[in-house]
Amino acid sequence: MCGRTELGVDVEQIIARFQLYRWLHPEQFTPNYNVAPTQTQPVLTWNSSNDDDSERLIQNMEWGVTTFKEKKMIINLRDDTLRNKPSVAGHFRRCVVLARGYYEWKRRDKHSTPYYIHRADGAWMLFAGLYTIASTSADDRFTYVIVTTTAADTVAHIHDRMPVVLEDPSEWLDVKQDWRRTLHPFTGQLSAYPVSPRVNFIKYQDAECMKPLDQMAGNIKRFFPTATDPSKPEADWHSIAPIAAPSSPPPGMHAKPQPAKQGGASTRSNRRTPTKTKTTTPYTRPVTDYFKRKEGPS
Repeated sequence: MCGRTELGVDVEQIIARFQLYRWLHPEQFTPNYNVAPTQTQPVLTWNSSNDDDSERLIQNMEWGVTTFKEKKMIINLRDDTLRNKPSVAGHFRRCVVLARGYYEWKRRDKHSTPYYIHRADGAWMLFAGLYTIASTSADDRFTYVIVTTTAADTVAHIHDRMPVVLEDPSEWLDVKQDWRRTLHPFTGQLSAYPVSPRVNFIKYQDAECMKPLDQMAGNIKRFFPTATDPSKPEADWHSIAPIAAPSSPPPGMHAKPQPAKQGGASTRSNRRTPTKTKTTTPYTRPVTDYFKRKEGPS
């Protein structure tokens, strides 16, 4: 599956890359290095039934389609589902999801390590998508899903599924073309490297999300497997020996000051507690003396 994508580019870069497409609301876009479901991103659409190039649009859509019967959100749609159930495709329209790469989590026992996957040639990764339009009282709501297929051999050790990567988006957007021709595993070269668990949290959307783990500050990388070659053994964080606590604190650290010894060992039992001496002054008398003076003969 695909649960995160990356599009950390400027508006000018998108316009320059897709000059044939008219962007409806470019002011709503902000670069996002950690695109998550329910967030809005630019998507390519094309009403190919009309030869007018003005029908090529870049529309801002929300990732995730809510099904009518189950009332649950889906973010991916398998290619074999479209082949085995052609009626499913009839509920959607074709689109192309813009991205430069995506994140995938490699599971190991009960732990997962996020990886950033991108094309080795540095080109954009354009994903096959399907979208729907839900009419509301305020405005139309555009939502999309990403079509997934069998993972390429270079990243199959991370996850067995990946998005359908398009070489030519027009082949997928053109409704006159058979959509089954484009739904196949990616045959180009892909690169992948582990990244920080920072990408797990959707509140982080900066470039630190796609920074290689070995370039992060500290020694956090030792807790994650870093091998990308399935033929090589990976580091197991379970094998890291815990640091044993010292039996006694080092000299000078957390040491409690000891009293000086005088004539032998000093213990609590033979220590003498100084007592306060009572001071008597000439003016100190019992209160009863004043009453005795008044009792004499008048």
